[in-house]
Amino acid sequence: MSAGDWGGSPPPHPTPPIEPALPVPSPDPLVASFPVQPAKPPSRARSLAVSLWRGTRFATGGAVIGVLGTFQHNALLSIGSWNTVPIGLTFSLLAVAAYSAWTRVAAGMACFFAQAVAVFATSELLTREGSGGDILVPAFARSYVWLAGALVIPLIIAVLPPRWFSKTPRP
Repeated sequence: MSAGDWGGSPPPHPTPPIEPALPVPSPDPLVASFPVQPAKPPSRARSLAVSLWRGTRFATGGAVIGVLGTFQHNALLSIGSWNTVPIGLTFSLLAVAAYSAWTRVAAGMACFFAQAVAVFATSELLTREGSGGDILVPAFARSYVWLAGALVIPLIIAVLPPRWFSKTPRP
């Protein structure tokens, strides 16, 4: 055949044939021996929706901690006839500290601030007098410690070094 049979001039150099990708043998027999395709990065809209969903979940958890702590911070444990321990306040503040630390480790600072605002805002909203005149947060020292702790504990956790909340081990 000549170049004229194809209706044009021949290419300046011949192109090599395309070979199919061969599987790379793996030293581990449990690992698949086919090439792994890289994962596509998520779209911007999807990552924003995921971030909003995570923030909403952690804020809801913070609101639950705030409601439970507000209801239970006045619980006392009687030890004998003369001594009482504020067990409700202790467990409520421990719950705020544990949930705040876990949120910072699991979800980062944005979700951490969402849950911190939810804990404090819920606690503050429940300080108002109810429709029947009920008060969940009376003017006792325990109530003031609960409200201050719901604000101060997340702030302390926010200023702690990020390496304390890292998921990767340090050398």
